[in-house]
Amino acid sequence: MITNKVVETAIAPRKLPEDVGRMIEAATAILGQELARYLGVPAETKEVHHGGRPFILLYDDPIEGEDLSVEVRSGPTQPWELVDPTEYALEGRKVLHAHCWPRGISAIRVTYTRGYELDEGPPQLRDLVLEIVKAKILDRGKEGMTSETIGDYSYTKSDLTRADSWPMVASRWRRNRP
Repeated sequence: MITNKVVETAIAPRKLPEDVGRMIEAATAILGQELARYLGVPAETKEVHHGGRPFILLYDDPIEGEDLSVEVRSGPTQPWELVDPTEYALEGRKVLHAHCWPRGISAIRVTYTRGYELDEGPPQLRDLVLEIVKAKILDRGKEGMTSETIGDYSYTKSDLTRADSWPMVASRWRRNRP
């Protein structure tokens, strides 16, 4: 979500730590985990949903302009069949069917691209990642109780919840997955 250059500007005149890339990755990962959202670089994902409703709610926001495909099947052992794109429409995270998605357990599979390019994504989330990384650099050596480890770098949940903007971001962006 953010680049080394953004962090370097924020901590100036301090020197940028060699492990800043891992710090950014770890901060982004724990924020995504706490918000139940994918915040990483763009990646294709497949989701399987139950049918019988007029819309499907995707876990994450599809990247605008990227391909989205929907397949259906009549039963768990049946082959997937591609749905004509004229039969559905995308509204945010909702994939609306012209009438109603076919009934069935795990009857619908949606393939789409989610995530954010560097220095893109919701400004509130980018700012919070920067706030977490900046605080970790300025307060090196302090530890919390619950951690997320990426490679050999870790963040604590308390690093996230201590951030001034966390309550606002959590109330606006946190959600439970369907």
